[in-house]
Amino acid sequence: MQWSDAFVTTGEGPGVFAVVPGHRHVVLDWIARRRPPLVVAREVGSPPVDAWVVLDGGILRTHRHRREPACDHGAPESCPPDGRDGVVLAPGMRVVGWAALRLVAGDLDLGLPTGSLPGEPSVPADLASLRHRYTTTEPTDPGVAEQAELLASCTDVRMLRWVSTALAATAPPMAVADLRGV
Repeated sequence: MQWSDAFVTTGEGPGVFAVVPGHRHVVLDWIARRRPPLVVAREVGSPPVDAWVVLDGGILRTHRHRREPACDHGAPESCPPDGRDGVVLAPGMRVVGWAALRLVAGDLDLGLPTGSLPGEPSVPADLASLRHRYTTTEPTDPGVAEQAELLASCTDVRMLRWVSTALAATAPPMAVADLRGV
């Protein structure tokens, strides 16, 4: 099975991939085994969000939300559809960040391309390097907590685009220098 059977690009921001519904339970099992840092956001007027930090991004799960903000439930035309700029994110699960996707897909034994993923800005690091970086990340580091809070704030497409862009811009380089020729 290939990575693209379980994850699809969303266009919601750089390095944002939706988890195909039939594979969400497998990603939740990965989370249960790896236990990444978690922030849960339950704000009035916004969908409930679970955010796990993984390398350059994380995993974001938005739950179904019964009441849309500024939505008159008696008039369907006044209630904007999910998934557009500034509108509540559709329920589902997303992986944010190319390194995060590579780690999760690699651990799930999904085939990854040797080249770049869609939109990936650099040559990817190997899976062993990503695993090492993940296991040496200190969950109590203030930067990890800040990243989790940022991810948990993603309740609409505009915020997800802003956060994914900020995380992509500040992500450490993934490529590992080839030292064989030195």
